[in-house]
Amino acid sequence: MKSIDERWSDCVRAARSVPEPNPHSAPPGYAARIVRNFMPSASADRWEVWMLFARRGLAFAAVATIAAVMLAWWQLGASALAAPAIGDEAIEQVIWQP
Repeated sequence: MKSIDERWSDCVRAARSVPEPNPHSAPPGYAARIVRNFMPSASADRWEVWMLFARRGLAFAAVATIAAVMLAWWQLGASALAAPAIGDEAIEQVIWQP
């Protein structure tokens, strides 16, 4: 029967002889699955590419518009937006003048 030290050195020797796998490599077939998921057809025609860019541009424009409106709302504040217009004050002076 082997002692614990002999068994331990055998295990260490066996572990050192096995090549270490590359941790940065993708599993086999990973790239093929990604391509298959995002490009169902092998050929993408120009119309699809233009539509993709148009959708992205529209989404960017929508987000930029929403951000600009929110920034304007935040900078004006609720009191400035709720205040009556100058024209309303002039009409009130004319109508309610004693």
